[in-house]
Amino acid sequence: MNESYRIHIPRVLVAMYNIRNKRGVGHLGGDVNPNSSDSSLLVACADWIMAELFRIHYQCPLDEAQEIVNALVQRRLNLVHKIGKIKRVLLHSLSQRNQTILLLSSVYPDKVTTDELVQWIEPSNKSRYRNEVLRPLHKERLIEYNDSGWCMILPTGLNYVASQYSSWLSKLEGS
Repeated sequence: MNESYRIHIPRVLVAMYNIRNKRGVGHLGGDVNPNSSDSSLLVACADWIMAELFRIHYQCPLDEAQEIVNALVQRRLNLVHKIGKIKRVLLHSLSQRNQTILLLSSVYPDKVTTDELVQWIEPSNKSRYRNEVLRPLHKERLIEYNDSGWCMILPTGLNYVASQYSSWLSKLEGS
């Protein structure tokens, strides 16, 4: 029997199980904050297991098998990129509304000042952005926004981002 089946894959699966179930990585919700590095580790481990299984059982030329494995373990593209204190939504076609919700979800459970959001999104008119984006999102209870200058995403906003994320990511990968 292959050593990967006996030793490597079972050990990786146990580590994945422990991180997934004992550190709250698999849950989105109001009181559980999934750790980004834990999530990244789980994705990398799952990719490695899939690639290892394919490597063991491939029924095609080695160069073709390598291409498939490379596709399996390709780096995941995120929608939000951080450069120092600046965050940018990489899918430029997203509306300011969706960019706002996405950016706030990327810092959850922290608050963000309106000035930070303006710096990240770069609306042409700061006042219009507050009136046409932030206040309506607040009224819909997707974000908490107050005139003292801070915003925070609410659980309903997190659910909205979760429901849209794969669609937005597909558009980014297709561009």
